[in-house]
Amino acid sequence: MSITEMVDNKSTKRRIYPSRKKPLPPAGKKRCSSCKEEKACIEFYISIREKDMLMDSCKDCVKTRVGAYRNKPENKDAKRVYGFKWREKNKDTYTHRKAKTYGITGEQYNVMLESQGMVCAICKQVNAGSRSLNIDHDHKTGKVRGLLCTSCNTMLGKIGDNMETLYSTISYLASNDDFLETGRFW
Repeated sequence: MSITEMVDNKSTKRRIYPSRKKPLPPAGKKRCSSCKEEKACIEFYISIREKDMLMDSCKDCVKTRVGAYRNKPENKDAKRVYGFKWREKNKDTYTHRKAKTYGITGEQYNVMLESQGMVCAICKQVNAGSRSLNIDHDHKTGKVRGLLCTSCNTMLGKIGDNMETLYSTISYLASNDDFLETGRFW
């Protein structure tokens, strides 16, 4: 199926984007609008907005332009600040969207949060950065277990919810407490 057929195919309910199924670029050459060099069509990104289905600027110019924009400190800070403001403004939307992923409603999330005293179920600390707590779930059953801070959620993920590993971690920590009291490892 050519790229034109993919765009013109109105019989499918779902739109097929060229970025998902990348067609071969047309043969031939094209002039880059930025560097003014004539390059092979394969040197241009595909764009369904353009008549020839290729962006006006070549890949090198696009990478240079995007990289220069991303590396400016004011743009990095602006993006970070925008993200914080958006999450704060849309806290309910953000939390509800996360909750929906695990099959619970935003209201159920809020009830769980209040029942835990607004803190992590394991370490009893508020999540750093004023972000909402992570929804912990059993990977085998999909059942939601509670709300955890990022550190505790990562810890459980790293040990793979393995009780033996958790017990050996506890005994390791306990044995090192003995070392502090006795000055010996055993």
